[in-house]
Amino acid sequence: INAQTEKHYIESKVAYHNPKELINYRRDGWGIRTLFIALLDYIKDNNLETKTLGEINDEFRASLIHDLPTKEHDLTPETINS
Repeated sequence: INAQTEKHYIESKVAYHNPKELINYRRDGWGIRTLFIALLDYIKDNNLETKTLGEINDEFRASLIHDLPTKEHDLTPETINS
């Protein structure tokens, strides 16, 4: 539908299961669809690295494990609460 506003998006939800009616809510011009396409073009044109949410999650979890104390004597109130 290329919603330009939240109001337009919410109004269109009544037709989500009826493609013939939903087409009436589709709009030309600037909206979320065109914003997303512009973002993808920017990433491509500037050769930016992308990651999936799964990859970000894996890296985050690995960083948590990396920061854990590795020896029993490292388990102090200071390391546990930091």
